[in-house]
Formats: sequence, C-alpha cells, structure tokens
Amino acid sequence: MALLARLLYDVQKLDLEIDAAERESQTLRGRFGETEDLRTARQASASREEERKNLAARLRSLELDLGEVEDKIKATEKALYQGEGQTPKELASLQKEDGFLRSRRGEIEEQALETMERLEEASRQAERLRQEYEKLEATWKKEQGGLQAELEKLKDQFQKLQDKRAKLVAGIHPDALDAYEELRKRKGRVAVALVEGGICKGCGVDVPPSQQNEILRGEHLVHCSNCERILYMETQ
Repeated sequence: MALLARLLYDVQKLDLEIDAAERESQTLRGRFGETEDLRTARQASASREEERKNLAARLRSLELDLGEVEDKIKATEKALYQGEGQTPKELASLQKEDGFLRSRRGEIEEQALETMERLEEASRQAERLRQEYEKLEATWKKEQGGLQAELEKLKDQFQKLQDKRAKLVAGIHPDALDAYEELRKRKGRVAVALVEGGICKGCGVDVPPSQQNEILRGEHLVHCSNCERILYMETQ
C-alpha cells in the first residue's frame, strides 16, 4: 500500500502538470484572433480612405462642371463679340447669361479649392492611418505566430505528460484510480496530501503519530480524518 500511495501521489503530480498545461493552453487559445486595437485601427484607416476617395470624386466632378462652364463662357463671349444682327434684347440676354456663368465659375472654383484642401488633408491622414494600421498588423501577425509556436510546444509537452501518466496508471488497480479521481473532483484537484512535520499539507490538521505509522506500514490507504484526502509520507 505504501507503494500504491506513492504511485497515486506521482500520478497526482502529473495530473497537476497536465491541469496547468490545459489552463495555459486555454489562455493561449484565448489570445488568438484580432485585437480590438487592430480592428479599430483598420476601421479608422478604411474610413479615412473612403473619405479621401469621396473627396477625390467630388473634385473630379467639380473640374468637369468647371470645364463645362468655361466652354459656355467662351461660347457666350464669342456670341457677344459677334453681336452684329442681334437685337438689344438678345444682347442683354447674352450679357446676363455671361454674368451668371462667370458667377457660377467663381462658385465652382471656390468649391474646388476648398475640396482640394480637404483632399490634401484627408490624403495625409489616410496615409498616416494606413501606415499605423500596417505596423500594428505586422506586430499582431508576429505575435500570432509566436502564440502558435507556444501552443505547438505546449501540445507536445501535454502529450508527453499524458503518455507518462498512461504508463504510470497501468500498474494501479482500477478501484484505487476511481477513488483517486473521485477525491480529485471533490477536493480541488488534490486527492493525495503529503504529510510533513506531522501535518496534513492538504488541510493543515495534525496527523497523529499512530496514523503516521499506519501510513509508513502501508497495509492500507490512510485518509486524513479532516479533509479525507489520501495521506502519503516520503521516507528518508
């Protein structure tokens, strides 16, 4: 029985390592995927780029409008310079049209200038945000690669622990394993408590000398009278 208690204690040490590996694995998996900072940076970059495109389209539209107005002004000026044969009313109408077109040209030029300034600023900001996003994305990809490498290493470690445990439990009676597993579920994953200095390390209660002798004799598994865990003492 002393050997059985020792085997169960060794199984527990492996199980605690396996538990730790599983927790670390879950933590690593939780860190996979895009971060909020990355999503925010991408959204900001895309939004400013969309603004830049809209302003560029607006500027092109204004330039086309300006070209059309310029053509109409030239046609009106030509008609005015060639005013022979036109009635005073027709000449007045042409002059009024020319004035309107020139006013419209001024409005379009003012709008185009304002749009051009906004476009230049939006282009600068779009480029800055794009570079910030790409830098953040590169860092994120590098971190993701590192996480994947850590996870693969952890999976290998986990498998080795499982293989080692399988060999160890092969020599333990199923009833003893069942009792061990049941205690692990009830006792915070710790079924076997080490006795040191006459104290159960599982709950801190004194273990009487008589019970310590029972543990050392190994005639049967000894449980703590307080926490019910299997007790194990290491011999010198």
